[in-house]
Amino acid sequence: MSEVIARYAYRAKLPARETAEKIALESSTVIWKYKNRDLRKKHAARVVSATKNGATIAFPLENFGCSITKMLSAVAGEGVFYSGAAENVELADVQLPASFLRGFKGPAFGVAGIRKRLRVYKRPLFCGVVKPNIGLKPAEFAQLAYEGLAGGLDMVKDDEMQADESYSRLAQRVRLTMRALHKAEQETGEKKLYVANITDDADNIAELHDVVTENGGNAAMLNAFPAGITSASLVPKTIPLMAHFTVSASCTRIAPHVLTLLQRIAGFDIIGNPGLGKRMGSDAAKVMANAKACRGKLGSLRPSLPAFGGSDSAKTLSRYSFLGNDVMIIMGGGVYGHPRGARAGAESVRDAWLRR
Repeated sequence: MSEVIARYAYRAKLPARETAEKIALESSTVIWKYKNRDLRKKHAARVVSATKNGATIAFPLENFGCSITKMLSAVAGEGVFYSGAAENVELADVQLPASFLRGFKGPAFGVAGIRKRLRVYKRPLFCGVVKPNIGLKPAEFAQLAYEGLAGGLDMVKDDEMQADESYSRLAQRVRLTMRALHKAEQETGEKKLYVANITDDADNIAELHDVVTENGGNAAMLNAFPAGITSASLVPKTIPLMAHFTVSASCTRIAPHVLTLLQRIAGFDIIGNPGLGKRMGSDAAKVMANAKACRGKLGSLRPSLPAFGGSDSAKTLSRYSFLGNDVMIIMGGGVYGHPRGARAGAESVRDAWLRR
C-alpha cells in the first residue's frame, strides 16, 4: 500500500505512543465503524515511531489520492493540530511515494530550461525587483526595468504587491517592458526575462496569463500562498512560472522546505523564499533546506530554480556561495536604491560576482 510519510515535532501531553495514535486517528478514521465494517483496516493512518517530542505517521494514499490540496488537508489538517494530545505541533517533513509523484508533471522548464532561455550556465542568476514597487506608471516601470537589465541583471520582476492595477494595467506594462527588455538585449548581447505578476482571484489568473503572453511577455509570477499552491495548474506552461513566498510566514506550523517541495510538484519553475539576513529571519540551514527541496531528486520531476532575497545587494552575494551556481538572487533596494541609479546597482552586482 502506498503511503505518505509525515514527520511531526511537538510536545506530547499524553504518553508518547498514545499521543501519536490519537493524532493518527484524528487525521484519518476517528469515526471508523460502519455496520459490521472496520474502516481502519484500509484507511487508518499508522504510527511509525513516536517520542514525547514528535512522531512519524504514515497516511494511506488512497485517503486523498494524487492531490496536493487533499493531502495537506490530512497531513496538516484539523486532526493534526487540534487533536488535544499535543502542543506546538509542526509538520516537519514529508516523504511522498512515487505513486503520488506520478500524478504531477512538475516544472515545465526548471533550472535547465531557464538557463537555456537566458544562455547563462556557469553562475547564479540575478533578478531585480523594480522599485518603487507601487505607484509607477507603465512607462516609468519599463524605463527602470531597462536600466537594471542594461546594467547586467538577468531578470526583472514585478513586486508581489503589483499585478494588474488601475494605475498600471498589466497589458501596457508588459508591452512597454518587453520593448525595453529587447533594447537591453540588443545593447548587451544577453538574453533577459521579465517576470510579470499575474496574481489575482482564481477566476482571473488564466486570463492574466494570456494578457502576458499576448503582449510578448516571457515569464510570469504567482503569489502561491494567497492564490493557492496548485494555482500553477490554472495556466498553460508556455512560459516560466515563478512562485513568490508572500504570506508563507503565516504558515508557521509547516516547515518551509515542505511548502517549497509542494510548489515544485505543483509546477513552479522558480520558487522564491526568504533570503539570509536579519530582516528575513532565515539562516543557512533553512536556505539550504529550501534549495534542496527545489533541486533534489524527486521522481522524474525537473528541478526548480531556488530564489532567495529580501535585503541583498552586491555586498551580500558571497554569503550565498554555499549554494553553488543553480540559484537566483533577488535584489530590490540593493539595485534600485543604489545611490548612482539602477544601472549602476546592477553593474555593481555583476562586478561583485566577477571579483568573488
